[in-house]
Formats: sequence, C-alpha cells, structure tokens
Amino acid sequence: MGSSGRCSRLKNSPRPQSFSPLVNSLADQIVAMIRREGFEVGHRLTEQRLSSELGVSRSPVRKALQFLQTAGVVRSQPNKGFQVGVTPREFGTWTLPKLEGSDEAI
Repeated sequence: MGSSGRCSRLKNSPRPQSFSPLVNSLADQIVAMIRREGFEVGHRLTEQRLSSELGVSRSPVRKALQFLQTAGVVRSQPNKGFQVGVTPREFGTWTLPKLEGSDEAI
C-alpha cells in the first residue's frame, strides 16, 4: 500500500481508548517534532532523547511511539528501536484521530 493510502486510512481510524491523555499529547508532540525537524524516513527516534526533550519519563514516550507505530507514522525494528515511517510531506494535513467522545482532535 502506498504511503498516501496509509495516511488516509489513519485519518479514519479511532484512537485506542487505552491511551491516557498524556500519551495522546505526546504522540501529537512527536508528530509535530517530525514535521518541524523534517526527519526523513528511517530517522531514529530514541525514547531517551524524546523523554528528555518532552520532559517526561520513557514509559509514556514508549506508549506514544507504539500508538504512532500502529498508525503507520513510525516503525520499529528489533534491536534498533523506532524510526520515522513516513516523511512529513506524506503527512499532508493529517492529524491524529480524535478520542472517542471528544470534540477536539488530539
């Protein structure tokens, strides 16, 4: 499936309810960072660096990265961690799905 199909599929996918508001916010911040920095596909995203830059522990960062992995924004490889899965240009105007019962995009 092409990258544009992946992002359009994500736009319509519900956000899992099991993620806390903090994890949802971190996922948005990570997407914003990928866009702002122009990270290319394959750029390594380390939990330690992200947790330091975002001012939180590694656990919620890991959960945010796991959500972004299910959304197709990042990918994970054994013993290599998380990497950017799509370029910021491929995001287009895509935003993370809304939490169920919420009127605001996360």
